[in-house]
Amino acid sequence: SQQAALDVGIASGTAGTAVSLPIDLATNQSIAALQLDLTFPASVVTPTAATLGASASNHVIASGLVGTAYRVVIYSPTNAPLTSGRLANVSFSIASGAQPQTAPIGIQAVVLSAANATGIPTTGIDPG
Repeated sequence: SQQAALDVGIASGTAGTAVSLPIDLATNQSIAALQLDLTFPASVVTPTAATLGASASNHVIASGLVGTAYRVVIYSPTNAPLTSGRLANVSFSIASGAQPQTAPIGIQAVVLSAANATGIPTTGIDPG
C-alpha cells in the first residue's frame, strides 16, 4: 500500500528567465507537515521562492537555502492533512549565460509527519 510519493515536475525556459517547478504529492496517509530539500546545479539555476499549491491550502510554507540545498517546509498550524496533488511551486531563475541543457532538480532529506508528530516513510521520491 502506498504511503507517500513526491514528484518534482518539469519546466523549461531560456537563459535569464524564471521558471516555476511543481512539487506534487500522492498519499493515502494523514500528513500534516513535511520538509524536503531540493538539490540543483547552482551554475545553471537559482531557487528564488516557494508558494503553496492547492493540496496544501490549509498550510503554511517556509523556504530558503540551507547549505547547498533549497529547503521547503510545509506545515499546518491546525494539523489539517495534506491532500494528494500540487503541494508547492518553486520558482527558479535561469542564469543569464546558461546554455541550452537539462538541469536536474532532485529531492532529498524528506521528512513527513502526522498530526501527532509520528514519522511517515516515503515509498517513492522521483527526481524531475
